[in-house]
Amino acid sequence: MTLIRRFRWTTSGQVVVEMALVMPLLGLIVAGVIHFGSMMHAQQVITNAARVGARLGTESGNSQGTVYGAVMDYCEQAGLDTSKVTTIITIGSETTDSVATVGYQFSSPVRDLFVAMARLITGADHSPITQLEAQCTMKF
Repeated sequence: MTLIRRFRWTTSGQVVVEMALVMPLLGLIVAGVIHFGSMMHAQQVITNAARVGARLGTESGNSQGTVYGAVMDYCEQAGLDTSKVTTIITIGSETTDSVATVGYQFSSPVRDLFVAMARLITGADHSPITQLEAQCTMKF
């Protein structure tokens, strides 16, 4: 009886098995939080860059090159890779609005993990790049 009771209450390997089953899921959740946070940061930066561009486009005397440079400087100071930033600027006048559109090719720091998971689940080859875009319009 004591031998059966001892085997029934011994759980030395149970914790290891449970941890082995739960750790991949927890790792995926942490990677998702990192991915989402990085994407939201990039979206906020390009939204603010579009605001800067539209605001400068409403001021008289600013050329398209000046506004473009200010938008790119803002993105660079915020830590974005400026080679992945696209900008379309329309300088405003008394009859037209100033419009700044900023795009960014976002690639996650954990993108390889998500691409591998997508291939595993669906079998398809998914692009790890997400195109983010922000547009701001201001009156002259």
